[in-house]
Parts: sequence; structure tokens; C-alpha cells
Amino acid sequence: MKKKNTPVSKVSDKIPFLSFAGDLLKVNKNLYTVCYRIENVVVQDPQIYRFRLSKILAAIPQDCICQFMVHNEIIEREDYLRTVVVPNTSPEADIYNRTVIDISDVGHNNTKKTVYVVIGKNAADQKDAEKWFSDNLPVIETAFADIKIKRLPALDYLEVFFKIYKQKQDDMRDLLDLKNDGNPTLNNLKHLKMTEKDLVAPKTWNTKSNLIDYSILDESTENERYARAMFLSSVPVTLSENLVRDLSGISSNMILSVICTPCDPQAGYDSLAEKVKKNTVISKQAKRDSIEDKKNKAQITIRKRKETTEQAYFEESALDVVKETVAASEQMMAVSVVMVLFADDLAALDRYTDMLKSSASKFACAVKPLNLTQKEGFDSALPLCNCKVDVTRFLTTKRLVSICPVNAAVKIKRGGAYQGINTINDNLIIHNRKDGGNIAGLICGAEKSGKTYELKRDILNALLTTKADKVSVIVSDDSLDSFVESLNGCIAKIPVVNPFYMTDKYGLTEEDKEIKKLFLTAFATDETEAEAFLNEDMDFNDMRSVLRVLEQSEKYTKIKDALVQISDELTGTADLEKRLYLYKVQTAEDYLTVLDYLWNQSIEDKRKQDSVSDWIYVDKIDALLTRDTALQYLLKIQALTDALGTPVTYVVQDSIRLITDQDVSYGYALEEVVKNCGYVKILNLTPKEREKYAEWLNIPASLMQYISNVAAGEGLLITPVSNIAFTDNYLGKDNEFTKIFLR
Repeated sequence: MKKKNTPVSKVSDKIPFLSFAGDLLKVNKNLYTVCYRIENVVVQDPQIYRFRLSKILAAIPQDCICQFMVHNEIIEREDYLRTVVVPNTSPEADIYNRTVIDISDVGHNNTKKTVYVVIGKNAADQKDAEKWFSDNLPVIETAFADIKIKRLPALDYLEVFFKIYKQKQDDMRDLLDLKNDGNPTLNNLKHLKMTEKDLVAPKTWNTKSNLIDYSILDESTENERYARAMFLSSVPVTLSENLVRDLSGISSNMILSVICTPCDPQAGYDSLAEKVKKNTVISKQAKRDSIEDKKNKAQITIRKRKETTEQAYFEESALDVVKETVAASEQMMAVSVVMVLFADDLAALDRYTDMLKSSASKFACAVKPLNLTQKEGFDSALPLCNCKVDVTRFLTTKRLVSICPVNAAVKIKRGGAYQGINTINDNLIIHNRKDGGNIAGLICGAEKSGKTYELKRDILNALLTTKADKVSVIVSDDSLDSFVESLNGCIAKIPVVNPFYMTDKYGLTEEDKEIKKLFLTAFATDETEAEAFLNEDMDFNDMRSVLRVLEQSEKYTKIKDALVQISDELTGTADLEKRLYLYKVQTAEDYLTVLDYLWNQSIEDKRKQDSVSDWIYVDKIDALLTRDTALQYLLKIQALTDALGTPVTYVVQDSIRLITDQDVSYGYALEEVVKNCGYVKILNLTPKEREKYAEWLNIPASLMQYISNVAAGEGLLITPVSNIAFTDNYLGKDNEFTKIFLR
């Protein structure tokens, strides 16, 4: 009797999809998918971002599956460095570049991060699937609004798998370009006697169960890679929008997938309630807390679990989520978060795993390897909307917004400044103040937390990362004299003192007059007199004309007094060839005068050259926050920084006094300024300050540790895109870069 030939198992048999049906990918007998790549995310205010993402999630039809996948690929180090170094035109620029290049080796910085959106639909056949996608994709695409997405044709979609399975190869299109005419096509596979699965499959893939918590691709070849599939096992009630960004920043070579399936909350409630009920034993016990309880033989109800497994705990927490969803009339999603880390050896894989676990724990989350189910975990992370491991958690769309990795697609653009390193994953923090909305800034912290150091860092960043921008700094002491002079700046005085000067507008319509009214009100503390004065038929740009009107009229007494308050020392000349100016003031009136002069000057400069911006730094802004009229003027300038492209940055010296002053609390003024800033550097804070800033900026509890009892130069960087824990004191005082700011 002849022995039957046992078919040899091919690696391509492990690839977890069937084939392409046009532009649809047929995953299995009934599941079809399409894939989009997120091309661009417009930087938004966090609240607006959450709102729009909620709208996107709400637009996902109930009868489909949605997946967001982040894929990190290593790019050439030189390509990355070209985006972060600055033109070497000064000794400081040379030191800056050497520092950035040196630190870039610490974390995973040379990474190309791509985010995909995959929509999956279970259908009877291809025809039904095509009809469903034809009807529903326009609705989903419209929901993305100003988040630009691009639907991938079959060839591009397949290339995503090729890059995951064959990371060290980049010749897929070359293989398919049989005519060498730059026109690769999947139709050429038949001439190569290959299938789509053969094309993307590695040479070997060791997924044997004795490996337990990892697998090996292309074993014993020059392309050998170790892979470990993991999942997010614990998700706290309060989530940070930075969770996924930081988890996906652990390695330059990884996948992170969030698979979402809309659920019927009422059906889920009924099912989970029944399961929890079956696992609960109810008994009565005597209540003996008081004599009255004993006399009345009072009883209490005791509930105990029959089983104390992880599944039982999951069902109970899921029931709480469903109750919350039903009560709030929200959408509920079944969510699975799966990650795959890659490394060239097992030691590196273990190191990245420890970093991932540590990073998750800082957000009160837990990450676990998928022991004995590595193949299924790997498959679940692929862009297939097909989770093969039981790691589902139920979340409301409100909570899901925080772990939906759309904002991971925000690209780092050239021109950003090095701000320090990410405390959680050691990556460089590069941020461009002028890129996106809300560029007004604030630096705050307790005494000796490093505010002056960070102010100097920001000033140098503005000079080095721009070519022709001016930087002006208003201070009330001598702390920056030597620093400014060492950067070829000058201690300047206002060329012409005219606190009533108005520019010839710069597309600001009536804003000029409104700002001037607020300024005069802040200066003269009389809104009626300020408004009447501005209605005079006169040339405010001519100081003599202003003085003549004041001398001839008795009704502008407060404005006359205000004019007298301007310090004579502020009258002088400035070196207009410089890029860095230091203005030293004494009183609140001095602050107002210089700030108004610089604001008008920035409008003039913008009109001359639109691409050039004036950076304005105001140290110790506290004095102006204790005057309501000055506050309104500051807020108006803050509101116009985006329109004019003029980054104005305030340094608050003593937040705790503003918040807790026994006579009059000016916390409301500080709150208004903080909420209107899109760039906030928070250093170490006292408990009362932490409480207020957390409330004003919606800082999650998981990040509070980074502004609590931390060393000078450590804290949080709050931007419109994310909240990043940073450290800026790791170089040491003897480092050449640090020495720049000790001048």
C-alpha cells in the first residue's frame, strides 16, 4: 500500500488572509476589509480634537469593525537628523547640534510613524461586501473632515504587510516590475508563480509553542528578527491622550493596533448582568456595628464571587462600563489593544518589553505578553480587523477617544526646537511653536524649579530655529544681562516712547483700536476716558499731536497722569541690526509700555516681511495679573498671537501667591491666561498649584507625578497635541550645552 504524501506546510500558509478581491482584501470566508492611511492631522486644541474624534467614532456603522494601526519603521539616522539640526551659523548652534546628535542615540528617534485606518465588514460574498462599502465608506470618509486620509489600492495595502513581515527588505515593487518600466502590478504575480501571501511571507517563521512568549521571523538568516505580541490588559477609568503616543514611541520597530467593534449597550448589559449574577453568591450576615443593630437583629447583604478569575473581574468591570453607557446614552465599543515589538535579538526584545511595561504603568495601565498565543496575537495586530485573542475590553466612545491613535500621525516638521527628552521613553522632544494653532506660551513653577533656565532655553531655541525672527525679552532685574550679551544681543531702550501709538493695521480690521482701548484702560484705569480719547480726530502716531490734545483738554486727567508715569529711562535708541533685545523695566506701567511698543513693532515687521515673526518674552508677569484692566489687555494680545504669528510667552514667578493671597486672590486672572495658552511648560509645583493647574489644563492623574517633588528642569510640556513629561537636567552643569544657560 502506497504511503500518502503529506503536503509540506509553507510559511505563506501562516499569513492570515486569503487574497485580494479587487481593492477589497478578503481576510477569511466572510470578512472583507479596506485600508486608509492617515496623511495629515491638523493640530487642534485638545478639546476640539476629542470632540472631532468622538464624531468619527460615532460615524462608524454598527455592523462593521474599525481598526487603527500604528506602524513604526526605522529610517536612516541621517534623514532624521536633517529634520532637527539647525544651520550652523554660531558657536551656540554648533553646540546645540552636537547635543541633539548625541542625545538622538538615547531613545527611538529615527522613526517613521504611519497610522492606518482599516474598516472590516462581514458579508455573505464579495458582491454584498462591495455594496456595503459603496454605501457606507462615503459617510465614514466625510466624518474624518480635516483629518486627511487616503484609501490604499491593493498594491499599497499589500505593501503594508510586506513591510511588517520583511522589514529589512524594500524590493516588493521591484519584484513586481517585470518590464522594469516603473509600473508594478499584482497581475504579474501569476508570471512569478506566486500568490499575494507568497510575496509577503518571510522565509521562515518559528511560532512553536515552546517559545512561549515570542516568535522568530527569518530564523538563522541575515534578516532574523524576534517578535513579541502583547496586549493592554488594564485600562483605568481616567485615560491620558498621551498613552498610545508614548506606548508607540517605545521602539522604532513595532506595531500597535486598536480594534473597535460597536456594541448594543442594552444587549451587552443584559448579557453581562446575567453572567455576573451567575458568578455571585448572595448571603445575609448579622450587622453588629452598634447596640441598636444588635437589639434589632439587623442584617447586611454579602456578595461573594464563585470564581475569582481574570475573566470574572473583566465581566464585572465591563458591566460598570455598560451601565455608564446606558445612563449617558453613549456609544459603546468592544476594544482590543494589541502590540507587537520587533528586535534583532532576544536581549533587545526583553529590554523593549520592560520599557513598554514601565511606560504603561506610568499611566496606571498594564501590558502583558500573550503567552502561548504569539501567532494569534501577531495576526491580531495586523491591519485585518480580525482579533484572534480574547483581550477585549468594553469602553465608551468618550474613553476610547483617549486611546485612539489618530494623533500619532502628527508629523514632526523641520523647524521644531529641541525641548528636552521624554521622561517616559527617552525620545527627543521636538516642538515647533509656530506650527499649528494657539502659539501663546507660559512657563511656570515653584521657587528654584528652573523657570529662568527654561526661559533662556526658549530664547535660544527661537534664535537658532529661525533665520530672521526678532526676539525681545522684558525683565525687571539683571538676571539675563550676561546671557543676552553672550548671544550678541543688546540691552535696548525704546526708540520713541508713545504709549498711544497705533499701527496702520495688518489685516486686523478694528482690532488695533480695540487693543489700544484696552491698553489705555489698563494704563489709565478708566475705560470711558480711554474710549473718548481714541475718538479724537488726531494722529496717534505723532507724539506731539497727542501731547497737544492732552494739554488743551481738561477731561483726560487720568491719561495725562498715566503719561507722566512712563519712566524717562525708557527713552533711548535700540540697535536695529540685532535679533535679540533685552528691555529692563521697573513698574507695571513700564511693562505695559514696552509690551505695547513691541506688539506694534511686531505688526510693522510683519507687514514688511510676512515670513518673519517677532518673539516676545515677558518675565515675572505677576504684576500685570493683579490688575483687571491689564489682564484684559494681555488676553487680547494672547488671542491675536495666532493671527499675527507672534509667539508671546509669559513667565509666572509666583503662582501660589496669585492663587492663595489672603487679601485678594488673583487665581481667576492666572486661570484666564493659562487657559488661553497653547504652549505651557510646567515645572515642579506645590500641592495647591498642582490642584489648580490640573483643573485648568485637564492634566490626568497619571501625569501629576511629573510635576510633584521633581528636580529643577523636570516637568510637563502641554501643547495642543499632547502632554509630555520631560526632563531637561540630565546633561549636568559641566556639559557644554548647559553652560550656555549658566552665563
